[in-house]
Amino acid sequence: MNVLDCFEMEEGRGRLPRRLSVPETDYVILRRQPRESELEIVAVVDRHMDPYKQYMQSLLCYDLAPVHGSVVLIDGDLPMRKSLFALYQSGHNAAVVINSIAHNPIGMITVTDCLRAIVLALNIDPNISDRPVCDFIRVYGTKSLVTATVSMSVWDAAKLFRLNHVHRIPIFQTDENDLFIDILSPYLMQRTLLDSGIGTWGNIVTVTSDACCGEVIDKLLTAKLSCIAVVNEHNIMLGKISKNDIMRELAGHFYNYLEIVNVPVENVYRVPPFGRPTHTVYEGIALLLSSDDQCLFIVDCDQRVIASVAFTDIVGYILNSSNRYDDEISATK
Repeated sequence: MNVLDCFEMEEGRGRLPRRLSVPETDYVILRRQPRESELEIVAVVDRHMDPYKQYMQSLLCYDLAPVHGSVVLIDGDLPMRKSLFALYQSGHNAAVVINSIAHNPIGMITVTDCLRAIVLALNIDPNISDRPVCDFIRVYGTKSLVTATVSMSVWDAAKLFRLNHVHRIPIFQTDENDLFIDILSPYLMQRTLLDSGIGTWGNIVTVTSDACCGEVIDKLLTAKLSCIAVVNEHNIMLGKISKNDIMRELAGHFYNYLEIVNVPVENVYRVPPFGRPTHTVYEGIALLLSSDDQCLFIVDCDQRVIASVAFTDIVGYILNSSNRYDDEISATK
């Protein structure tokens, strides 16, 4: 909407001249309020500014918090087995581990840690399931806890995702240690996945449907993947198997969780929506959200997997789009 064309209508009085409630500019970014008739001005931009960057810099992490959002907190003294089972039952993909005495966050556990614990129990530490989860984080943790505040901009939060190679960041109150919410990383653009070059194209890690989950766990951890494409003997994609799928199957082996390594992939994998090279990035995000996974596989006309696109790939594309936008503007001047 061009700001110079803004007029207000008032019943019985016709058109009124616009009010200069914002600085003179070319465009405004509006956000719909709970009442459908109300719009909030989020940011103002001119034709030489990147609207995506401006919008993300205008939003705070607080603005992304869902009204009824929740975060799983786990006592650091809880045994690893019970901690991971509690994580699965919560329906979340991650939980914040806290020191219940000092009321401080220690770290996070995710479904990836569950898979790592299985490998460690098989090869290094057979008693790991009975050790406190805080010991697991201290001894086997691979990353420091990355946090942000409610007052941090979404733009800066997106940079944290990219720089630290994480999928989620706990958000805390600015002057307190009280956990507020944890946010994931989704945003959008309007180009095809092929043209944008987002993600990994070629050399996609796959597993056959007649393999066992032990092989899947090894590949997930070795290649640091969130999910793997499942193919048949002709390399045609059948579906995908993710860390969450392993977790769901693991719940049925609570008393002997190491049985999971021998479970056939064909009993566990799902058939999620697939992406096409001609899908826009916006459509790719919608498919990602509908599958509740971190990764979307792209297939060709023969149903063979040719690429994978993750949320972090999309966020990185948006962060770098500001420079591309500036270059395009300079080229037209």
